[in-house]
Amino acid sequence: MFNSKRMEEELGNMVFLSDRIWRIGTDELTDSLVRDEFFKTQKRSIIEFMTKTINIKNLICLFLLSAFLLSGRAAASGVFYGEVKSVPDGDTIILKSGRIIRYIGVDTPEMNYGKGKPQRFAVYSRQLNKKITKGQRLKIVPGKHKKDRFGRYLGYVYLPDNTMVNLLILENGAGWYYFHRDNPGFFKIFLMTQKKAVKSSKGIWNYISEIQKPVIVNKRSRRFHSIECRKVKKNKKNTLKVQDAFFKGYSPSRLC
Repeated sequence: MFNSKRMEEELGNMVFLSDRIWRIGTDELTDSLVRDEFFKTQKRSIIEFMTKTINIKNLICLFLLSAFLLSGRAAASGVFYGEVKSVPDGDTIILKSGRIIRYIGVDTPEMNYGKGKPQRFAVYSRQLNKKITKGQRLKIVPGKHKKDRFGRYLGYVYLPDNTMVNLLILENGAGWYYFHRDNPGFFKIFLMTQKKAVKSSKGIWNYISEIQKPVIVNKRSRRFHSIECRKVKKNKKNTLKVQDAFFKGYSPSRLC
């Protein structure tokens, strides 16, 4: 028997849950983990409701309304799709639409550094990025701040199977975690992924593990500076080895 009051209550729950899923997804978890969290915590109530109202009309209504709510959420967030036209470096792609996408939470060696020469492992990072994204229809989820000061779109980039490209760059040692207060994003999972790559000496970490030179870390900015940098104060508490600094989530400062 159709229960309109019960249906109304469940639809209200769906609105709440869709908001909860979105907030979790843009804060600490990947899409797959969001789904796991959702089903783990809500499975019992959903099964109970479905078994009591197992009715084709009800199921179709629920399906259409949930699809509408979730698609509306995606549209409101500014999510968009595109195919890659070119790959300038390891943390950037240019779409066929002309939009330049800069990966949030990731930094890679520069292709044009100093006198225009690539930094060590810059070519590796770029080639990996190209291999991952070539021929794919990508989903771009903007961060809290949609663009940087250069006009590039800041985003979490997903492959069709919902694998996050940002994470793949870190997983393969092609770049390092880059914290930014405007877009803190997936802090824990990004750092956890980087730590695994460091431990396994993947990519750049095979080289960085050999560097014994200490650096000066800044806990507020989450950056580290060269030991020779005169613009920051150094002491025993803020001095670490390069690999240890990366391991704790610090990234190279562009200052010195």
